[in-house]
Amino acid sequence: MSPINIAEIERKAHEMRAEEMQHLFDQLLTAVNRGLRALFSWNPQARHSH
Repeated sequence: MSPINIAEIERKAHEMRAEEMQHLFDQLLTAVNRGLRALFSWNPQARHSH
């Protein structure tokens, strides 16, 4: 039975989780940007209320 390299497994799992989070974050940003653009085009007054 070959020795299990815990550190290697943890590193791999961390990389996978990081990629997944990055993907979800990108999706979230895209959705937010789309929503804001829709809001601004629907309500021009929102642009001036900074």
